[in-house]
Amino acid sequence: RAKAKKTLTQPPSDSAQPLIIVTGATGRLGQQLVPLLERQGAKLLVVGRDLAKLRNSFPNITACTYSELGKLGRNAALLIHLAVLNNDVDAPFDEFERINVGLTLQLAQAAQEADIKRMINVSSVHALDEGNRSSYAKTKREAVLKLNSIKGFPVTNFYLPAVTGARLGG
Repeated sequence: RAKAKKTLTQPPSDSAQPLIIVTGATGRLGQQLVPLLERQGAKLLVVGRDLAKLRNSFPNITACTYSELGKLGRNAALLIHLAVLNNDVDAPFDEFERINVGLTLQLAQAAQEADIKRMINVSSVHALDEGNRSSYAKTKREAVLKLNSIKGFPVTNFYLPAVTGARLGG
C-alpha cells in the first residue's frame, strides 16, 4: 500500500509526539540539527523562504513557508528559530534589520497567535559584546531585546559561539 505523501495543507501527523518547528532549517546549523531531531523520532515542521529547497533537503519532513507557519504549526510544543542573515554576509544594515529583527518578531507573533507553546531564539555570542558594532551583532541584540518584551509568550535565547560543520562559521 502506498504511503500518503505529505502536502502543504496537512500538518505533520502522529499526534503522540509534540510538534517541533524549525526555521532556518537549510542553514548551517539547521542542516545539522534537523537530521539529529529526525533520527530521534521528533515530529518536525521545517519552515523557510524556499519551499523547494526545504523539500529537497528534508524530503521526509513536512515543510512550509513563513506565511503558513500559523496554520501548519498550530499548537506546536516548540519553535526553534535559526533563520538569520549571518555575519559572513555582505549586506546593508537595513537587510540585517529586516531579517534578524523583523522576521524574528514576525515569527514570534505568528507563533503566539498559533498557540505555539515556546520559542527558542538562537542568537550569537556576538550579540553579548556591546562593543561589537557590526550590523549582525547590533540586530541580534535588538531582536533579543524585543523578544524579551513580548508578554505572555515564553522565549528562551541561546547565544552560540562559532558553529562548526563542514566549515566553521559564526
